[in-house]
Amino acid sequence: GSGTEYSTANAGRITGIRIWEYSSAHIGGIRLSYDGNWTTLVCANYGTPMEMTLLDNEYIVQVSGKYDYGYIYELMFVTSQGRSFKVGQPSVNSFNFYPTHDGSELLFLSGRHNGWGITSIGAHCRGLHGFICSHFYRHNSYDCYLNKVNVVLLILAYLWVF
Repeated sequence: GSGTEYSTANAGRITGIRIWEYSSAHIGGIRLSYDGNWTTLVCANYGTPMEMTLLDNEYIVQVSGKYDYGYIYELMFVTSQGRSFKVGQPSVNSFNFYPTHDGSELLFLSGRHNGWGITSIGAHCRGLHGFICSHFYRHNSYDCYLNKVNVVLLILAYLWVF
């Protein structure tokens, strides 16, 4: 994806998700709440925000969605309690991020935005024993990679949590 890098990495556990969608179009903005404190807005807050608040002891176990024409069009989050939160429009191409270890939870999201919408997204999770994994949608393909910035963010997130 093109544009400016973003990361929602923060202290604490994710307790809420807020997403803005351009009317019948792509995802315009994202904010996550960590222990009740909202992160800085990623991209734009045009349109009506949709929001999900997690229950006590509930966490995100899957992030999936749709993309096309260089933008994320749909995002869906699935929780450890089997609840789901879906925002956006179905599109041609799909992606699906989920940890391979039981008990893993979403730590933060990262990617790129261009001021009009989210152009790429990555999901970073932590397992029961501190195992950290990263999955990315980038440039119309599904990649798993770690770059220097992500390694530093993952180390900081790990040190902050433990």
